[in-house]
Amino acid sequence: MVGLLALIVICPIVTVYVFRMVDEPKRAASRQALAERDQAQQAEARVKKQLEQESAAHQTVAVQRHKALAAEMAAQRSQQATKAVLAFLQKNLLSSGNPKGWGAIAPGKDATLRQAVNAAEPKVAEAFADRPLEEASIRQILGATYLDLGEAERAIRQFERALALWEAILGPDQPDPSECRNQLAVAYRRAGRIDDAARLYQQSPLSSTHAAALAIQGSALLTEKKPAEAELKLRESLAIRQKVQPDDWTTFDAQSMLGAALLDQKKYAAAEQLLVSGYKGMKQRQAKIRARDRSHLTKALERLVHLYELWGKKGEAAKWRKEAEAAELPKKS
Repeated sequence: MVGLLALIVICPIVTVYVFRMVDEPKRAASRQALAERDQAQQAEARVKKQLEQESAAHQTVAVQRHKALAAEMAAQRSQQATKAVLAFLQKNLLSSGNPKGWGAIAPGKDATLRQAVNAAEPKVAEAFADRPLEEASIRQILGATYLDLGEAERAIRQFERALALWEAILGPDQPDPSECRNQLAVAYRRAGRIDDAARLYQQSPLSSTHAAALAIQGSALLTEKKPAEAELKLRESLAIRQKVQPDDWTTFDAQSMLGAALLDQKKYAAAEQLLVSGYKGMKQRQAKIRARDRSHLTKALERLVHLYELWGKKGEAAKWRKEAEAAELPKKS
Protein backbone atom coordinates (compact mmCIF):
# COMPACT_ATOMS: atom_id res chain seq x y z
CA MET A 1 0.00 0.00 0.00
CA VAL A 2 2.77 2.35 0.98
CA GLY A 3 4.60 1.49 -2.20
CA LEU A 4 1.50 2.24 -4.22
CA LEU A 5 1.10 5.62 -2.59
CA ALA A 6 4.75 6.44 -3.17
CA LEU A 7 4.36 5.49 -6.81
CA ILE A 8 1.29 7.69 -7.13
CA VAL A 9 3.22 10.64 -5.69
CA ILE A 10 6.43 10.05 -7.61
CA CYS A 11 4.90 9.49 -11.05
CA PRO A 12 3.65 13.06 -11.62
CA ILE A 13 6.98 14.45 -10.47
CA VAL A 14 8.85 12.19 -12.78
CA THR A 15 6.46 13.03 -15.60
CA VAL A 16 6.98 16.78 -15.11
CA TYR A 17 10.73 16.28 -14.93
CA VAL A 18 10.71 14.19 -18.07
CA PHE A 19 8.67 16.81 -19.93
CA ARG A 20 11.00 19.52 -18.74
CA MET A 21 14.01 17.54 -19.88
CA VAL A 22 12.39 17.04 -23.29
CA ASP A 23 11.31 20.74 -23.61
CA GLU A 24 14.59 22.28 -22.39
CA PRO A 25 16.44 22.01 -25.73
CA LYS A 26 13.55 23.82 -27.44
CA ARG A 27 13.68 26.58 -24.84
CA ALA A 28 17.42 26.86 -25.17
CA ALA A 29 17.11 27.05 -28.93
CA SER A 30 14.42 29.76 -28.58
CA ARG A 31 16.60 31.77 -26.18
CA GLN A 32 19.53 31.45 -28.55
CA ALA A 33 17.36 32.57 -31.49
CA LEU A 34 16.18 35.60 -29.52
CA ALA A 35 19.75 36.45 -28.56
CA GLU A 36 20.90 36.08 -32.16
CA ARG A 37 18.00 38.28 -33.33
CA ASP A 38 18.92 40.98 -30.78
CA GLN A 39 22.53 40.80 -31.88
CA ALA A 40 21.50 41.08 -35.52
CA GLN A 41 19.28 44.08 -34.75
CA GLN A 42 22.08 45.75 -32.82
CA ALA A 43 24.51 45.07 -35.65
CA GLU A 44 21.98 46.45 -38.15
CA ALA A 45 21.53 49.57 -36.00
CA ARG A 46 25.30 50.05 -35.82
CA VAL A 47 25.62 49.68 -39.59
CA LYS A 48 22.71 52.07 -40.15
CA LYS A 49 24.24 54.64 -37.79
CA GLN A 50 27.61 54.27 -39.50
CA LEU A 51 25.96 54.77 -42.90
CA GLU A 52 24.12 57.86 -41.63
CA GLN A 53 27.38 59.27 -40.25
CA GLU A 54 29.14 58.59 -43.56
CA SER A 55 26.26 60.16 -45.48
CA ALA A 56 26.34 63.22 -43.22
CA ALA A 57 30.10 63.46 -43.69
CA HIS A 58 29.68 63.26 -47.48
CA GLN A 59 26.97 65.91 -47.32
CA THR A 60 29.18 68.18 -45.25
CA VAL A 61 32.02 67.74 -47.73
CA ALA A 62 29.65 68.42 -50.64
CA VAL A 63 28.29 71.56 -48.96
CA GLN A 64 31.79 72.79 -48.21
CA ARG A 65 32.85 72.08 -51.79
CA HIS A 66 29.78 73.92 -53.10
CA LYS A 67 30.50 76.89 -50.86
CA ALA A 68 34.12 76.93 -51.95
CA LEU A 69 33.13 76.84 -55.62
CA ALA A 70 30.51 79.55 -55.06
CA ALA A 71 33.06 81.71 -53.27
CA GLU A 72 35.56 81.14 -56.07
CA MET A 73 32.97 82.06 -58.71
CA ALA A 74 31.92 85.13 -56.73
CA ALA A 75 35.55 86.18 -56.44
CA GLN A 76 36.00 85.73 -60.19
CA ARG A 77 32.85 87.76 -60.89
CA SER A 78 34.05 90.43 -58.48
CA GLN A 79 37.44 90.50 -60.19
CA GLN A 80 35.79 90.76 -63.62
CA ALA A 81 33.49 93.51 -62.36
CA THR A 82 36.45 95.41 -60.94
CA LYS A 83 38.29 95.12 -64.24
CA ALA A 84 35.22 96.36 -66.13
CA VAL A 85 34.81 99.34 -63.81
CA LEU A 86 38.49 100.24 -63.97
CA ALA A 87 38.52 99.90 -67.76
CA PHE A 88 35.56 102.25 -68.04
CA LEU A 89 37.15 104.77 -65.70
CA GLN A 90 40.49 104.56 -67.51
CA LYS A 91 38.88 105.10 -70.89
CA ASN A 92 36.36 107.78 -69.95
CA LEU A 93 37.71 109.62 -66.91
CA LEU A 94 41.24 108.96 -65.75
CA SER A 95 42.80 109.73 -69.11
CA SER A 96 41.34 113.24 -69.14
CA GLY A 97 40.41 114.09 -65.59
CA ASN A 98 41.84 114.60 -62.16
CA PRO A 99 45.49 113.52 -61.67
CA LYS A 100 45.33 113.71 -57.90
CA GLY A 101 42.39 111.37 -57.30
CA TRP A 102 38.74 111.89 -56.56
CA GLY A 103 39.07 113.60 -53.22
CA ALA A 104 41.42 116.44 -54.11
CA ILE A 105 40.75 118.41 -57.26
CA ALA A 106 43.89 120.12 -58.55
CA PRO A 107 43.62 123.86 -59.19
CA GLY A 108 42.62 124.54 -62.77
CA LYS A 109 41.73 120.89 -63.37
CA ASP A 110 38.11 120.92 -62.15
CA ALA A 111 36.82 122.17 -65.50
CA THR A 112 38.55 119.32 -67.33
CA LEU A 113 37.24 116.78 -64.86
CA ARG A 114 33.74 118.19 -65.09
CA GLN A 115 33.83 117.85 -68.85
CA ALA A 116 35.11 114.28 -68.58
CA VAL A 117 32.41 113.27 -66.09
CA ASN A 118 29.66 114.95 -68.11
CA ALA A 119 30.86 113.10 -71.21
CA ALA A 120 31.16 109.75 -69.44
CA GLU A 121 27.82 109.77 -67.61
CA PRO A 122 25.55 109.18 -70.66
CA LYS A 123 27.66 106.15 -71.63
CA VAL A 124 27.11 104.26 -68.38
CA ALA A 125 23.66 102.83 -69.08
CA GLU A 126 24.74 101.42 -72.45
CA ALA A 127 28.14 100.16 -71.28
CA PHE A 128 26.67 98.25 -68.33
CA ALA A 129 23.17 97.45 -69.61
CA ASP A 130 23.29 93.83 -68.37
CA ARG A 131 25.62 94.35 -65.40
CA PRO A 132 23.73 96.21 -62.68
CA LEU A 133 26.39 95.89 -59.98
CA GLU A 134 29.05 97.38 -62.22
CA GLU A 135 26.68 100.18 -63.17
CA ALA A 136 26.02 100.83 -59.48
CA SER A 137 29.77 101.05 -58.80
CA ILE A 138 30.34 103.48 -61.65
CA ARG A 139 27.40 105.69 -60.70
CA GLN A 140 28.56 105.79 -57.10
CA ILE A 141 31.98 107.01 -58.28
CA LEU A 142 30.36 109.57 -60.57
CA GLY A 143 28.18 110.74 -57.69
CA ALA A 144 31.21 111.21 -55.46
CA THR A 145 32.96 113.13 -58.24
CA TYR A 146 30.01 115.43 -58.80
CA LEU A 147 29.86 116.00 -55.05
CA ASP A 148 33.55 116.99 -55.04
CA LEU A 149 32.81 119.39 -57.90
CA GLY A 150 30.06 121.01 -55.85
CA GLU A 151 27.21 119.73 -58.06
CA ALA A 152 25.00 118.16 -55.42
CA GLU A 153 21.90 117.70 -57.60
CA ARG A 154 23.85 115.78 -60.23
CA ALA A 155 25.45 113.72 -57.49
CA ILE A 156 22.00 112.91 -56.12
CA ARG A 157 20.83 111.51 -59.46
CA GLN A 158 23.84 109.18 -59.61
CA PHE A 159 23.55 108.04 -56.00
CA GLU A 160 19.80 107.43 -56.29
CA ARG A 161 20.29 105.19 -59.32
CA ALA A 162 23.21 103.39 -57.68
CA LEU A 163 21.26 102.81 -54.47
CA ALA A 164 18.27 101.43 -56.38
CA LEU A 165 20.55 98.99 -58.20
CA TRP A 166 22.40 97.93 -55.05
CA GLU A 167 19.16 97.31 -53.15
CA ALA A 168 17.54 95.48 -56.06
CA ILE A 169 20.43 93.02 -56.32
CA LEU A 170 21.88 92.77 -52.80
CA GLY A 171 19.12 94.00 -50.50
CA PRO A 172 19.20 97.10 -48.28
CA ASP A 173 21.34 95.77 -45.41
CA GLN A 174 24.56 94.91 -47.25
CA PRO A 175 27.70 97.11 -47.00
CA ASP A 176 27.51 98.55 -50.53
CA PRO A 177 23.91 99.82 -50.28
CA SER A 178 24.62 101.18 -46.80
CA GLU A 179 27.67 103.13 -47.99
CA CYS A 180 25.76 104.50 -50.97
CA ARG A 181 22.88 105.49 -48.70
CA ASN A 182 25.28 107.49 -46.54
CA GLN A 183 26.71 109.25 -49.58
CA LEU A 184 23.23 110.04 -50.85
CA ALA A 185 22.33 111.52 -47.47
CA VAL A 186 25.39 113.80 -47.67
CA ALA A 187 24.36 114.89 -51.16
CA TYR A 188 20.82 115.59 -49.98
CA ARG A 189 22.12 117.74 -47.14
CA ARG A 190 24.45 119.70 -49.43
CA ALA A 191 21.53 120.32 -51.77
CA GLY A 192 19.46 121.60 -48.84
CA ARG A 193 17.11 118.60 -48.93
CA ILE A 194 17.27 117.91 -45.21
CA ASP A 195 13.95 116.02 -45.05
CA ASP A 196 15.05 113.66 -47.82
CA ALA A 197 18.30 112.99 -45.97
CA ALA A 198 16.39 112.18 -42.78
CA ARG A 199 14.02 109.80 -44.58
CA LEU A 200 16.92 107.63 -45.70
CA TYR A 201 17.43 106.50 -42.11
CA GLN A 202 13.79 105.94 -41.27
CA GLN A 203 13.80 102.75 -43.39
CA SER A 204 10.44 103.78 -44.81
CA PRO A 205 9.29 101.63 -47.74
CA LEU A 206 7.48 104.68 -49.14
CA SER A 207 10.41 106.14 -51.03
CA SER A 208 11.19 106.68 -54.69
CA THR A 209 14.45 104.78 -54.22
CA HIS A 210 12.62 101.70 -52.97
CA ALA A 211 10.13 102.01 -55.82
CA ALA A 212 13.02 102.17 -58.29
CA ALA A 213 14.59 99.06 -56.76
CA LEU A 214 11.29 97.19 -57.11
CA ALA A 215 10.98 98.34 -60.72
CA ILE A 216 14.48 97.03 -61.46
CA GLN A 217 13.59 93.69 -59.90
CA GLY A 218 10.35 93.56 -61.90
CA SER A 219 12.17 94.36 -65.13
CA ALA A 220 14.69 91.59 -64.45
CA LEU A 221 11.87 89.11 -63.84
CA LEU A 222 10.25 90.10 -67.13
CA THR A 223 13.53 89.42 -68.90
CA GLU A 224 13.66 86.03 -67.18
CA LYS A 225 10.15 85.25 -68.50
CA LYS A 226 8.59 85.31 -65.02
CA PRO A 227 5.70 87.76 -65.57
CA ALA A 228 3.59 86.65 -62.60
CA GLU A 229 6.48 87.31 -60.20
CA ALA A 230 7.29 90.54 -62.02
CA GLU A 231 3.70 91.67 -61.60
CA LEU A 232 3.98 91.55 -57.80
CA LYS A 233 7.14 93.70 -57.76
CA LEU A 234 5.76 96.17 -60.29
CA ARG A 235 2.40 96.55 -58.51
CA GLU A 236 4.24 97.42 -55.32
CA SER A 237 6.49 99.84 -57.21
CA LEU A 238 3.49 101.54 -58.84
CA ALA A 239 1.64 101.81 -55.52
CA ILE A 240 4.62 103.61 -53.98
CA ARG A 241 5.06 105.89 -57.01
CA GLN A 242 1.41 106.88 -56.93
CA LYS A 243 1.71 107.85 -53.26
CA VAL A 244 5.03 109.69 -53.23
CA GLN A 245 5.28 111.13 -56.76
CA PRO A 246 1.88 110.81 -58.52
CA ASP A 247 2.70 113.37 -61.24
CA ASP A 248 6.19 112.14 -62.12
CA TRP A 249 6.85 110.43 -65.46
CA THR A 250 8.32 107.43 -63.64
CA THR A 251 4.88 106.68 -62.17
CA PHE A 252 3.47 106.28 -65.67
CA ASP A 253 6.51 104.27 -66.67
CA ALA A 254 5.65 101.93 -63.79
CA GLN A 255 2.12 101.63 -65.19
CA SER A 256 3.50 100.65 -68.58
CA MET A 257 5.87 98.08 -67.08
CA LEU A 258 3.03 96.55 -65.06
CA GLY A 259 1.01 96.43 -68.27
CA ALA A 260 3.89 94.52 -69.87
CA ALA A 261 3.75 91.94 -67.06
CA LEU A 262 0.02 91.45 -67.67
CA LEU A 263 0.57 91.33 -71.43
CA ASP A 264 3.06 88.49 -71.00
CA GLN A 265 0.33 86.65 -69.08
CA LYS A 266 -2.13 87.25 -71.98
CA LYS A 267 -4.37 89.42 -69.80
CA TYR A 268 -4.98 91.75 -72.71
CA ALA A 269 -7.86 93.89 -71.39
CA ALA A 270 -6.14 94.66 -68.09
CA ALA A 271 -2.83 95.24 -69.87
CA GLU A 272 -4.45 97.65 -72.35
CA GLN A 273 -5.67 100.04 -69.66
CA LEU A 274 -2.24 100.26 -68.04
CA LEU A 275 -0.27 100.46 -71.28
CA VAL A 276 -2.43 103.24 -72.75
CA SER A 277 -2.51 105.23 -69.52
CA GLY A 278 1.21 104.73 -68.95
CA TYR A 279 2.22 105.86 -72.43
CA LYS A 280 -0.10 108.88 -72.48
CA GLY A 281 1.10 109.99 -69.04
CA MET A 282 4.74 109.75 -70.13
CA LYS A 283 3.97 111.50 -73.41
CA GLN A 284 2.40 114.46 -71.58
CA ARG A 285 5.54 114.75 -69.44
CA GLN A 286 8.02 114.10 -72.25
CA ALA A 287 9.73 117.45 -71.73
CA LYS A 288 10.63 116.40 -68.16
CA ILE A 289 12.23 113.12 -69.25
CA ARG A 290 16.00 113.39 -69.55
CA ALA A 291 17.49 112.45 -72.91
CA ARG A 292 19.10 109.28 -71.62
CA ASP A 293 15.72 108.10 -70.25
CA ARG A 294 13.71 108.70 -73.44
CA SER A 295 14.04 105.02 -74.32
CA HIS A 296 11.40 104.35 -71.64
CA LEU A 297 8.91 106.25 -73.79
CA THR A 298 9.95 104.22 -76.82
CA LYS A 299 9.43 100.96 -74.93
CA ALA A 300 6.01 102.08 -73.72
CA LEU A 301 4.90 102.75 -77.29
CA GLU A 302 6.34 99.48 -78.57
CA ARG A 303 4.43 97.59 -75.87
CA LEU A 304 1.19 99.05 -77.21
CA VAL A 305 1.98 97.87 -80.73
CA HIS A 306 2.89 94.43 -79.37
CA LEU A 307 -0.33 94.25 -77.33
CA TYR A 308 -2.63 94.82 -80.29
CA GLU A 309 -0.63 92.52 -82.54
CA LEU A 310 -0.97 89.67 -80.04
CA TRP A 311 -4.61 90.55 -79.40
CA GLY A 312 -5.38 90.39 -83.10
CA LYS A 313 -6.45 94.03 -83.33
CA LYS A 314 -4.58 94.96 -86.49
CA GLY A 315 -6.19 98.39 -86.81
CA GLU A 316 -5.10 99.46 -83.35
CA ALA A 317 -1.61 98.02 -83.94
CA ALA A 318 -1.31 100.04 -87.15
CA LYS A 319 -2.52 103.19 -85.37
CA TRP A 320 0.15 102.94 -82.66
CA ARG A 321 2.82 101.94 -85.16
CA LYS A 322 2.02 105.11 -87.08
CA GLU A 323 2.26 107.07 -83.81
CA ALA A 324 5.75 105.64 -83.27
CA GLU A 325 6.86 106.64 -86.76
CA ALA A 326 5.47 110.16 -86.33
CA ALA A 327 7.02 110.58 -82.88
CA GLU A 328 10.53 109.76 -84.15
CA LEU A 329 11.46 108.54 -80.69
CA PRO A 330 14.98 107.25 -80.08
CA LYS A 331 15.53 103.59 -80.75
CA LYS A 332 15.93 101.16 -77.90
CA SER A 333 19.51 100.35 -77.00
